[in-house]
Amino acid sequence: MHYTYLKNSYVGEVANIISTNYKNARLALPILSDKYENIEMHIKQIQKYVGNNNFIVAIEANKVTGFINGFSINEFKGIDKHLVASPIYLHNHISENYVDEYGDWLKTEGNMLWVAEVDHKIIGYLKTNTTEINMDELDDGYTMGINGAYVLPEYRGHHIMSKLLNIATEWAISKGLKRCSTDFESANIEGRHFWLRHFTPYCYSMIRRIDERNHLNLINIEK
Repeated sequence: MHYTYLKNSYVGEVANIISTNYKNARLALPILSDKYENIEMHIKQIQKYVGNNNFIVAIEANKVTGFINGFSINEFKGIDKHLVASPIYLHNHISENYVDEYGDWLKTEGNMLWVAEVDHKIIGYLKTNTTEINMDELDDGYTMGINGAYVLPEYRGHHIMSKLLNIATEWAISKGLKRCSTDFESANIEGRHFWLRHFTPYCYSMIRRIDERNHLNLINIEK
């Protein structure tokens, strides 16, 4: 077996691997969109990576047996203080102007902000949309994505987020949407317990720092 960069002659085989695996995934989870079973669409997308030194294929007996594609991540997103704190420690660029940021975001059709109040005080929120779906396999116009959720610590354990999720789901059904998706960091223990009670895992995403010194330098510069 040997390893090499992606070439035009390998594109069809890589696309076939993706399409076949996705069909198998849909057998296990039929709610997934069927658009990614189209091998021609994969070929068109994969051709963009020909000559890219981040796309590596494994070859055995002149046949593609596997591949990996890497990319750079320049910025993390999270829920500010909750994700920065123990045990998650996810560094984030904290915005100072939430009023304008959320106001502009809500102007887009399909973007919704569901809130829970006690005595005119917001104690929790759920942020949903239909245009910022993290998984391409679910981005077919029939998915409601969750990209923000939080309940104040002193109000947790009272099913507030479950109620917000139910309300948002009812809205999604009324709009003809088929599914709801979200993602979370594995170190987010509280979030993990909640999401896994209400969602079926589909994709596990992992990150590995190639050189820890680069990460530490980035943190120091941003401070």
